[in-house]
Amino acid sequence: MQSVVRSSSQSNLENGKTMFTKHCGTCHRLFGEGGKVGPDLTGYERSNLDFLSLAIIDPSAAIREEFTNYRLLTADGQVLSGLLENQTPETVTMRTAEGNAVRVDRDDIESLQASPVSLMPENILDALSTEDVRDLLAYLQQPMQIPLTSDSIDAN
Repeated sequence: MQSVVRSSSQSNLENGKTMFTKHCGTCHRLFGEGGKVGPDLTGYERSNLDFLSLAIIDPSAAIREEFTNYRLLTADGQVLSGLLENQTPETVTMRTAEGNAVRVDRDDIESLQASPVSLMPENILDALSTEDVRDLLAYLQQPMQIPLTSDSIDAN
């Protein structure tokens, strides 16, 4: 990862933002844009490459409590995986990796267990080229939002 970032002077921040939007922004927010399944990355220590690398390469290494993945088994054998969004004495509402809220009556729950595995997929960088990883990391380390041009949107 360090060798990829060493060439950050050659980074294309617009491509980095495009990579974020395409591969990370479904779940994560940054600068007010993106999903709400995973943590909002705006306030994270994104300038620390070691911290950033570990979070991306091994997302299960450190999971904040509010982002613990739960596995719910219903009485009829259906399995749901997601974050606990709300609990009442009557129901449990989970937020799936796709961002959908699913409410299940407690009477229909066979088991509900916390998982040590993050909702964030491992090996997420494997589908990206070295240049795309470099651009993504450079974008994530920026202290301010980078505007996208229509050319960078059309290219991807």
